[in-house]
Amino acid sequence: MKIKIVKMLAIFIIAGIQIACEEEVAKGETYAGANTMECHMEGNKLECIEKNPYINPVTNNYESSLFYGDGEIAEFNWNETIPWFLPSQQHAYGFDLDPLSLLPNYIENGKDVFASVETNKLAKVRVRVDPNSKKKYTLYKVDENNEPIESILTGTDVCKEKDCIKEVEFSPGDYAVYYDDVDMKRYLHIIEYEPCPKDVIFVQFGSENGATCLNSEKNGCYTKKLVEDYFNEIYKQAVVVGKFDEKEPQEIGFDDVLVVDFTEKDAVRHRMATYNEIIRMALYPEYAKSFEEYLNKKDEHDVAQLDYDEKVSALTACTKQSNSTEQCQQERKAKREAEEKLDKVTVAYNSAQSKFNDLFVSENTQNHHVVFGINEMRIKWNLLNNSAKNINNYEDFNQVCTMYHEKEFEDGCLNLRFPMYLSSSCGGATKEIDVEMYEYNEEKNTFSLKLHNAGNLDSRCDYSIFADVYPYVPSLHQAVQYTLQMLKSEQNHTAIGGFVWGSHVAGKNSFYVLCHEIGHAFGLTDLYVNEDDPTMLNGIGSNETNLMNNSTPIGTRIRYRPLEVVATSTNDRFKLKSGKYATENQWECIRSVEKCYKQ
Repeated sequence: MKIKIVKMLAIFIIAGIQIACEEEVAKGETYAGANTMECHMEGNKLECIEKNPYINPVTNNYESSLFYGDGEIAEFNWNETIPWFLPSQQHAYGFDLDPLSLLPNYIENGKDVFASVETNKLAKVRVRVDPNSKKKYTLYKVDENNEPIESILTGTDVCKEKDCIKEVEFSPGDYAVYYDDVDMKRYLHIIEYEPCPKDVIFVQFGSENGATCLNSEKNGCYTKKLVEDYFNEIYKQAVVVGKFDEKEPQEIGFDDVLVVDFTEKDAVRHRMATYNEIIRMALYPEYAKSFEEYLNKKDEHDVAQLDYDEKVSALTACTKQSNSTEQCQQERKAKREAEEKLDKVTVAYNSAQSKFNDLFVSENTQNHHVVFGINEMRIKWNLLNNSAKNINNYEDFNQVCTMYHEKEFEDGCLNLRFPMYLSSSCGGATKEIDVEMYEYNEEKNTFSLKLHNAGNLDSRCDYSIFADVYPYVPSLHQAVQYTLQMLKSEQNHTAIGGFVWGSHVAGKNSFYVLCHEIGHAFGLTDLYVNEDDPTMLNGIGSNETNLMNNSTPIGTRIRYRPLEVVATSTNDRFKLKSGKYATENQWECIRSVEKCYKQ
C-alpha cells in the first residue's frame, strides 16, 4: 500500500492537484527547539544531553541559556507594575492584559483587559485601586457605549483588602472604571464561551522511558496524557478542550518503530505529504478503497491502451503490404474490438479517477488532526547495487553524525566514524558496523561512505544500513517540530486539518513547542515578536510569553486582543492594502478556524 501511495503522490503532485501541502505558507515548522545535543552510544542505545541554546526572539541568533531547553517558565509579576486589573490564580480560563502596558511608551495598551469564562460560570479577577484615589473610584458594569448600568464596587471596598487589591467575581459583560463621573478608560471585558472540543489523534513512537529522553519525572518523553494535559492547560484560555484519542502506529499505517527511509531524495513537504497520505488511507477506508479502485482501473486502461496501440500498428503494417487481403480484414476487426474495449475501459477509468479526485480534495478526508509524539526514531538507507557511494540526503547523515560527535552541523562529519547497523535481505543477524563519510556534495545533497567491519557484500542480497537517533524533522535538520496544514484549496487557505511531526526535545520546552505546532494545525499563525517584548526575562520564557511567538514558542499565553502575525519562520509581518498589518485574535481562532488569519 505504501508503495502505491508514493506512486499516487507522484501522479497528483505532478498534475498540480496536491493542495495546501506544497504551499510555502501551509507549513508551520518552528526552529525554536533546534537544540544542540551531546550524544554518545551506550551499547545499542543513544545517550544524549542538551546543550540548550536559546534563540533570541528578534535577531534569531543563538545565545546561551541554561534554562531554555528544560522549558523553565519565569513568573511575570504584574504586582510590580501599575495595571488596574490583575490575574487571579483562582481563575481557570483566559486573562489578557497586554504586558507592553507596563512600559512607558505603551501605557495606553493597558486600556482594555479581557478575561474568558465558561458559560454559566463567573470570572475571577483581582481589582487594583490607587489608594490615593479610592474615594473617587467606582467600577461600573457598562453598556456598549461604556455608559454605567450598575455599580459593582467602590475604591473604599477594594482598599479594605491588603495593598488595595481585591479578588472579585464577574459575570460576562463589560466593566469600566470611573473617578466620580469621569470615564478613566480602563475597561474589563468578560467574554463567555461554550466549551469547544477539539479532536486530536495522538500516536506515540518509542517508550516514554527511552534512551533519547531525559529520564526523570520532570523531563520525561511524550505520552498521550502529558501532551493532552499541556494542551488543555494552555488552550483552556479560550475554553477549548482537547479530546485526545490514542492510536497505535499500525492503526494509521505505520510500524511500531518509526523508520525514516532516506534512500530517495525528498523535500520535507513532499515527505510529510506522503506520511499524511498514509494516515489518510488508514483513517478513511472509503478513501483507500476509492484509490485502490482507481489504481485497478488505471492498470486495466493501460493494458487496453497498449493492446489497442499494438492492433493499430499491426493494421498499419498490413495495409502497407496489401489493402485487400484477408489478413488485413482480420487486423481491422481486431483493431475495432480493441478500440471498443478501450472505450469501455476508459469510461470506467475516468469514473474511478473522478471519484478519487473528489475524495482527494474533500474536507471529509482531510479534517483529521494527527500528532506524532516521537520519542525514538530510526534512519535508514538502502544500499542500491550494494554500493555506499553517492548516497542521497547528505544533510540528514551529517545531522546525526555531528550530533553524535558533539560537533556543530557546519563543522561537518568528514572522515569521522559513526556507528550503524547493516541488515541483509538474505537473512542472518543484523551486524554492528562503523560508517565513515569520505566525500560529500552539498549542492547535490549526496555523500559516500566506507563501511568498516561490514565484510564482503553478497551480490545476490540487498543491504541496508540504519541507526536509532535522537528525533528531528527529516530533510529539515534545523527543526525538531513540523506542522503540515491541509487547506481548503490553493486559493482558500482555511485550515481543515493537520499533521504534526513532534520530535521530543527536553522537558517542558518540548511540550510547549508541540502545543505551538498543534495550534498551527488548527489554524493559528506565528506572531510578530516586538523587540521591546517584556515577557522574555533574561532569555527565559515567562508565563506571559505567547505560545505562538515566531521564534520562541516557549510560553503559555494565548490572547484575545488582535496580535500581528508573520510569515512562517520569519519575523516579517503581513501588510494589508490599508497599510495596516494583519492581525489575529487567538481565542477566536483556536475556537473556529474561519476566524483565523488566512495567509
